[in-house]
Amino acid sequence: MIATLDELINEAEGLAVDLTDEIINDDGNAAAARGSILGSYVARTAKMLADAKYHQDMAQHNALSLIYTENPKISPSIAKELSQSKCAVENRVVTLIERLNRAATHQYSFCVTIISKAKAEMQLQPRM
Repeated sequence: MIATLDELINEAEGLAVDLTDEIINDDGNAAAARGSILGSYVARTAKMLADAKYHQDMAQHNALSLIYTENPKISPSIAKELSQSKCAVENRVVTLIERLNRAATHQYSFCVTIISKAKAEMQLQPRM
């Protein structure tokens, strides 16, 4: 099922708050817990991005159809620019979700680094 633009915007705004407010500390256990959450964010934002791009493509198609109906002799490059400007909301949602996906991916990678560091430190600890 494809999410509506409003659903995507609401969910993206909630994810944006969590991705910017949560601080990842140096503790391996906390990083593992946060990494679990971030892994689901990466997957979720990938689905959201696909839905947002669907809406973007449909809006651009509709805009191009309208532009060519109103002015069939318009150049393709001008028509493309006009159609993109008519899809400002869809373009914004795609950009926002792309950024959230990247942020979640980078934070996930950072958690993996912290976990690796914690494992290496545990191996250096003398065994009793």
